[in-house]
Amino acid sequence: MPTAAPAKELQSKGDSTVVRGKWMAVNYVRPHYDIEKGDRRTLAFEISFVLTDEHEGLLPRAINDEWKHFEQGGCDSIRVGPVQPQKFTLAFTPEGDDRNLVIPIVMIQDATLSTVVEKGSGDAVEVTRLKFRAVAELTKDVAKFADFQYGKQLWMMLEKAQGSLFED
Repeated sequence: MPTAAPAKELQSKGDSTVVRGKWMAVNYVRPHYDIEKGDRRTLAFEISFVLTDEHEGLLPRAINDEWKHFEQGGCDSIRVGPVQPQKFTLAFTPEGDDRNLVIPIVMIQDATLSTVVEKGSGDAVEVTRLKFRAVAELTKDVAKFADFQYGKQLWMMLEKAQGSLFED
């Protein structure tokens, strides 16, 4: 698979390149493997990115609601409550192509909003960062994508899904 841009390339500039349509530039930090009840294997994609006004309306409702509350101040970090299952798509470009990873249903876990100081060229700036894990059923395609693309900046789209990760 081709390589993606370095993780901080688009995020640290604070310009309009972090959202294109429904696609959001995100840092795919690393995969987390786990075994759930009944020997069901999962893989969690650890995702992190700086929120901008452009992200409004693109995130699940629970995250949007907590973000509005968080922006009023009073704390440096807050955990987001239960998030509705999502259809999760990762891509190398915001246009998407046949190399996209599309997972029909993921559970969003460990979602956290935090204030961080971003340092780079020029002044230090306080930003709000969203970090979460998108937990998916472990398959060969999911594992292959996860193992070879971590540490990169990718494009993500989230859409509301119905059901649960493991339907009995």
